[in-house]
Amino acid sequence: MKLAMKLRTRLFLSISALITVALLGLLLGLVSVMQMARTQESLIQHNFAILDLGLKLRQNLGDQLVLMTGANRNPPELEKIQRKFEELLEEASAQDTQQDVRNGLEGTRVDYRRFIDALKQFGTDSRGIRGNPQLSESFDSLRNGLLNVHRKALENISSAEINSRDRALWIAGLLGLVG
Repeated sequence: MKLAMKLRTRLFLSISALITVALLGLLLGLVSVMQMARTQESLIQHNFAILDLGLKLRQNLGDQLVLMTGANRNPPELEKIQRKFEELLEEASAQDTQQDVRNGLEGTRVDYRRFIDALKQFGTDSRGIRGNPQLSESFDSLRNGLLNVHRKALENISSAEINSRDRALWIAGLLGLVG
């Protein structure tokens, strides 16, 4: 025997089903937005850490340059600062998880080795860093490598922001369709 359903009951059940689907869609959208925000925050914090370490590396490199070009050179202090640079570079490599920035840091490590080798070879030259093209070139290569790592980290932050905005627009559109 078939139970007859009144029109009022059918309307109530269909409206209840629509409201349930809409609420589930809103909940899914909320979870998606929260996950997206967490991911973006993590990426941006990581890139800011790389930028911070890059600034420390550039400051250290500037300190080395001052000690190399100064009238009273202090080899023990220069050696101490050079060890600190290598420690900072190691810390930056350990923290980095993005391949493009890691490649830049490895390039910086190679450039720094070249610079140190050139410094050992030509460091006693009375003309200083400007008077020796090989030493100057190795320093410029190192400095430009650090700038490229900075630029790449900034590009990563910008692309994370663009991706996040695109996802947010998609989620807003889908929520608009559900709602």
